[in-house]
Amino acid sequence: MHAIIIGAGVAGLSLAASLANRSVRVTLLEQESAPGMYASGRNAAIARSYESDPYLSMMVKESILTMYHRNSPQRELIRQTDLWMEPLEYDYQEDSFLEMHSDALKENFRSQTGSVDLPDGSRWKALRLASGGIMDPGAILQDLQESARQGNFTFMPNTKLAGVTIGDTSITAISTDGSYDSGFRLSGDDVLVLATGSWATSPPAGITALPLVPHKRHLFVLRSPHGPISSDFPIYWKENSEFYVRREGPQLIATHGDQTPVACDDYAADASAGERFSEAACHAFPFLADFQLVRHWACLRTFPLDGRPVMGYDPHLANLFWHAGFGGRGMSLAYAIGDYSADLWLAGPRLEDETINPFTPHRFF
Repeated sequence: MHAIIIGAGVAGLSLAASLANRSVRVTLLEQESAPGMYASGRNAAIARSYESDPYLSMMVKESILTMYHRNSPQRELIRQTDLWMEPLEYDYQEDSFLEMHSDALKENFRSQTGSVDLPDGSRWKALRLASGGIMDPGAILQDLQESARQGNFTFMPNTKLAGVTIGDTSITAISTDGSYDSGFRLSGDDVLVLATGSWATSPPAGITALPLVPHKRHLFVLRSPHGPISSDFPIYWKENSEFYVRREGPQLIATHGDQTPVACDDYAADASAGERFSEAACHAFPFLADFQLVRHWACLRTFPLDGRPVMGYDPHLANLFWHAGFGGRGMSLAYAIGDYSADLWLAGPRLEDETINPFTPHRFF
């Protein structure tokens, strides 16, 4: 068995680590020269265990719990930070997660209704999540890569998938730019995995595109007029507007939750985004009105039309596997989606529906 994973960040590495440690030969072709950081390193890195999608709720909790247990003095994957949020919907899997675990940390995943004092002295009624945290993308990517290297794993940085050759019902060869500059043929037990983030929206000719759409979001660094931000500053998140703010060193990182459909490689920050952010900030959290905008950048979040990730075999090509469309959740789901997809990968191609696999690509056909 051989998995050829075309990766764009944490999603590809998570599956590579899971497969490599199940006696599968794995070759990861990284899209960019800076491994994993083109997409994964641009997000706000907030770990939020509260999830209204019942299919993702248990996965994100398991993944975040794993991060806490894998923390070490040498490598902190996640830093615990109280998260206060106004959710739109109820997390129906919270009780199930608490019931199935005897883990000492499980109580941190119990949401509690309360009130918190905002910096301007006002009170905000919200849910407190003690399991919230700020992740270190570099540490998580390194941890996953080291885990993959414990198995039969080959890493090829800066190698892009340039094209595929299609037979009757499978991919027979691939061509690449980079380390595999001449490409290679696929044998009977080889499976090509598309874990390419926003690039999964534009697969090579011969592969039927799924309804995946990249969306641009801007993040802003803010400086307080009152000096450095306190180390105990929590995460504030209003789900109705997708506005959230957290501490980053002596400053803050925030977004007004903008989401604009764009091309798969459009990471250019919009010059006018700052004005729209300032208006939204004053409405969501008035205490930010006096903060100074220091800089901003753009990240991409790739969503299927139904908002649910895609994990599973292609309905048309027997040796093509999808692992994409995580919509900004890839980092917090990393330690769960790898194992989930690895189980599907090892089961092989089959006719499946959303009852068997709620993330199946078959649901679009």
